[in-house]
Amino acid sequence: MTELKACPFCGKQTATVKHSRNWGYFVSCQCTAVGPGRATAQAAKDAWNKRTEPAQAVLPL
Repeated sequence: MTELKACPFCGKQTATVKHSRNWGYFVSCQCTAVGPGRATAQAAKDAWNKRTEPAQAVLPL
């Protein structure tokens, strides 16, 4: 089973998977951050854990 990463907004480990009739499965944090709705709990976890790397700063010469 996939463990959830810390919230990208508050940094806490308080996120949990929830389910609603309208959204399907989604991850929600106590800071009110919400991940995208998905058809399965595993897909919601995967979407929450997906992070992009920050772009490298290009400094002028």
